[in-house]
Amino acid sequence: MRITRLFLITVFLVFPLLQPNTSAQDYTKWGLPDGVTTRLGKGYIRKMAFSPDGIRLAVASSIGVWIYDVRAGNEKELDLLTADMWSPTSVAYSPDGTTLASGSADGTVRLWNAVTGQHKITLAEHKGGVISIAYSPDGTTLASGNTKGTVQLWDTHTEKQIATFTGHTATINTVAFSPDGNTLASGSIDNTARLWNARTGKHIITLEDPSVISLDFLVPSWGRDPNDSQVKSHSGYVESVTYSPDGTTLASSGLDGEVRLWNARTGKLIAILRGHTENVKSVTYSPDGTKLASGSEDKTVRLWDVRARVHIGTLRGHTDGIMSVAFSPDGTIIASGSDDNTVRLWNARTKKQITTLKGHTAGVNSVVYSPDGTIIASGGDDDTMRLWDTRTGEHMTALTGHRSFVKSVAFSPDGTTLATGSMDGTIFLWKKLR
Repeated sequence: MRITRLFLITVFLVFPLLQPNTSAQDYTKWGLPDGVTTRLGKGYIRKMAFSPDGIRLAVASSIGVWIYDVRAGNEKELDLLTADMWSPTSVAYSPDGTTLASGSADGTVRLWNAVTGQHKITLAEHKGGVISIAYSPDGTTLASGNTKGTVQLWDTHTEKQIATFTGHTATINTVAFSPDGNTLASGSIDNTARLWNARTGKHIITLEDPSVISLDFLVPSWGRDPNDSQVKSHSGYVESVTYSPDGTTLASSGLDGEVRLWNARTGKLIAILRGHTENVKSVTYSPDGTKLASGSEDKTVRLWDVRARVHIGTLRGHTDGIMSVAFSPDGTIIASGSDDNTVRLWNARTKKQITTLKGHTAGVNSVVYSPDGTIIASGGDDDTMRLWDTRTGEHMTALTGHRSFVKSVAFSPDGTTLATGSMDGTIFLWKKLR
């Protein structure tokens, strides 16, 4: 079985200068200021996004947004998008693939022609750096969250601001639309998650439990109102917020070791799933939405019946904290990655361990299934990304080249390309995975 690395994107922060966009092929000469003869790097990586057709990859870096053609045999840099913006933080393609949105630390959202790279318009209403952006499923609305705790809603046709959501008291880490596009969820380091009407921008409800009081030391002083005594979603940072496949329920996990279920329409707290004794690092729904798996630093994976809201099994075997969990596309198997250097596979029905995948020589940070379920990719602190055959459990190969921890792995929508992001400031793209 031959697996070939076809393309490498290497980025390092060297020139924190803002250059005009250009389409020249030699990126080292693109838009340099007077007196500078060459560019030696590409900036720190912030976030990346595949185009819907999987042909292009947009990478938000500290010096601009890089656009890459990732088709086999045609891999190359296509463009560097700058338009005088300072330190891009996030990128998102519109669902139809025609527009690219980028958020920046300068408080702006910029829209670009996704094919030509031409700057279309700058949306400049934020008073703080834009950290997260997301398109609605139909592409008619764009949401952006910033460091001041506000969310802006934009009409993508008129490119006008629709509404400003206020209520959070600290940085908005994430924004996500419900599958029907009617509701927007926002998660913040103020320990709360909030629901908003995505059509009007009206605040629906804050996902909060009156029994939970914020732990002030977990909220940075620069993002917290000293007079704020509101109740919180969790008594610690909200680690993640995710919708169920049918969009009716939200699950959140936090540093308090709890998983909470919320009515996605009303925001009412449905249940608190307790049992973990340490931070819950990863939470995911089964494809049919009936089960939830949560992985914790307490070395266990817990399974929950979402409808009955009860604990239905604990998967024990790991000897260190669990960093990532993932259901197979058919929902029959759960994969878990741990700081004990292993990936373990579990039967989701019997709760029994199927096998232990050994090969990493340091902790496993991320596990993900290919869209067809035949491959598991895992990224680790041993600077490698490894591939495993899910049918046999056999180790297929170790993909090397990163010089530091591999923190994130992601398959393209068609499953033909895998992206790995590392603390060494590089992204690798891999093809010929079979």
